[in-house]
Amino acid sequence: SYALPGAAAYVFGLLAFGSSIRQRELMRNVRRDGFLGIGLCLNAMALVARFAAPMVPGSLGFAVHLMSQLGYVGTIYFFFSRSPYRWAMILLSLLPLVKTSADSAMFHDVILWMGLLFCYWYGLRKHEALSKAGLLLVVGFSLFTIQAIKEEYRAKVWSGQGASFTGQALDFWTSGDAITSDTIIANVITRLNQGWIISAVLQNVPAREPYANGETIKDAFVAALVPRFIVSEKAKAGGQINFRRFTGLGIEEGTSMGVSPLGEAYANFGQLGGIGLMLCFGLVFSICYTFCLRYSLKHTTFLFWIPLIFYQAIKSETEFVTVLNQVTKGAVVAFVMHWLVMEYVMPNFLPAPRKRRKQRVVNMTEGRA
Repeated sequence: SYALPGAAAYVFGLLAFGSSIRQRELMRNVRRDGFLGIGLCLNAMALVARFAAPMVPGSLGFAVHLMSQLGYVGTIYFFFSRSPYRWAMILLSLLPLVKTSADSAMFHDVILWMGLLFCYWYGLRKHEALSKAGLLLVVGFSLFTIQAIKEEYRAKVWSGQGASFTGQALDFWTSGDAITSDTIIANVITRLNQGWIISAVLQNVPAREPYANGETIKDAFVAALVPRFIVSEKAKAGGQINFRRFTGLGIEEGTSMGVSPLGEAYANFGQLGGIGLMLCFGLVFSICYTFCLRYSLKHTTFLFWIPLIFYQAIKSETEFVTVLNQVTKGAVVAFVMHWLVMEYVMPNFLPAPRKRRKQRVVNMTEGRA
């Protein structure tokens, strides 16, 4: 009575403007001479940001974090480059992402960015139905494997034991009964499904916790639009406070788990108000995305920067504070950095114009006159 119409309202708002773009046609007449160089520059900036992150004060932390993601925008430039070295550059640019995920046993970023980069690669060529089915099977197999083994793998890594992700995966798939065990399947389904958290919100609000009446939405706007040095007690991303408050369930300090926009909408305004908020949420997303696509029609390569605006905001569990923070600050970084790249970086990688030949044509014309 709530989750289905709430999700439907969100999708209706999201698709209200029907904006889409044909990637291959848009890129057809774009000069790609400097794409490899731009990709290298963006990866260098990301590397510097990663090293600088521990020394940056908390108020600037998220901006530096966004700068550290520029390497993946650079990867998209590599995808569209016609350089014979592009695949080597793609693998090198993704190496820090894979290594960080393996060392920390946290797979959130690698799944998110690999999924987004996959969309760009997928749009470069046409795919038959059989290849689409095969790709979906590979993706499903990979996600199932990560969800099934990450708990045990994480325990080994965090306790200092020698652990190999590939070795753990091979052990899992060759163990026989473990693959189909109820524990493994239930764990995978639970981790991929936000429904149990929303159910807990519906049971706890307003029975034990009163409606927030827009409190968390207001806090989200303050957190996104007002600098932290002005409001030091801004709401923080992570979800622990709202999770405990609205579900009534316990959660450890180091665990990041949110009640999702759908759950937070109900916690603030109840059933009808929550559905209305989800409709507005979808409309806002649709307007922002449409603006980005229209901007890309005039500035084609901005298409590569769109994930920097939305990559945290597209997850089903992300609360409003994270969504608004990501979209506003991500947009500032994306638009400013794209302008700087096109204005000051791109010209350095384009071949010099043939001035002498042009001058010779002018002289010949003057001679004939």
